[in-house]
Amino acid sequence: KRKTKNATAANNSEKTLKKALKFHRNGNFSKAEKIYTKILGSEPNNINANYLLGMLQFKTGQMENAQKHLEKTIDIQPDFPAAHNTLGSLFNSLGKTESAVTCFKNAIEKDPKLAEAHYNLGNALNTLGNKDKAIISFKKAITLNPQFFQAHNNLGLQLSEKGCDNEAIDYYKKAIALQPDFVDAYINLGNALHRLDLTGQAIHIFEKALALDANRFDALYNLGRILESDYRYDEAFDCYERAVRIKPDFTVAIHSLGNLYQNRNQSELAIQCYRKTLHIDPGYAEIWRELSR
Repeated sequence: KRKTKNATAANNSEKTLKKALKFHRNGNFSKAEKIYTKILGSEPNNINANYLLGMLQFKTGQMENAQKHLEKTIDIQPDFPAAHNTLGSLFNSLGKTESAVTCFKNAIEKDPKLAEAHYNLGNALNTLGNKDKAIISFKKAITLNPQFFQAHNNLGLQLSEKGCDNEAIDYYKKAIALQPDFVDAYINLGNALHRLDLTGQAIHIFEKALALDANRFDALYNLGRILESDYRYDEAFDCYERAVRIKPDFTVAIHSLGNLYQNRNQSELAIQCYRKTLHIDPGYAEIWRELSR
């Protein structure tokens, strides 16, 4: 009878957990959280309820509670790679990068084929300045999951930082091929093409990025820089102006507008831009040089 009773309780718990998970997946986090919490009230060592509640609380910004439940999950079942990986992501979001690296390495130790953990480790190593090791991690993530478009993009960024834009371009293009609306990859590709003096191609790529997301102020600014370097000042001015409308405290774009006003001999408007830049960022040294002329 006891076995039957225990089996019934376990079955009911499983059904309740599935109900919570359905709410969780549908974005009804408050209902899911209540059910997970209720399960843990009677079964504090329920691994799945602890893990899923930790994930939900991480997603909703309840960092302290999320950490508690993820660490509880690992205490109950140390051989749980996804829990180590999620805890690492939590630490990374809190700026505890070294703790995050430890968690990602633990996840990889438990499951060497967990591509996401290699990718996350690459990002954390990059933050710590370990660029070469980050490259190794991104390459491993891609080997394990060739469809991992974010890993292709981030590997490209690492290569660009090392001055290997020709090689990086292949990874940006692969990321775009895998995810055609991945605006970050277009922006990174455009920047790489510009550095290689492939101006026409760079402009085309930035225009594609803006067709996907017209509010990407960084794409507008970078396109403006390229157009300005190509002596297309009016088009550059339009890009900077649009960027500032989207992000009014975008100091580099405001400064660039000031420089173009100066080129037009509209000194008062240039000074207004420079002063606005200093109001936002008093330490913007280059502006002091402009105003002292």
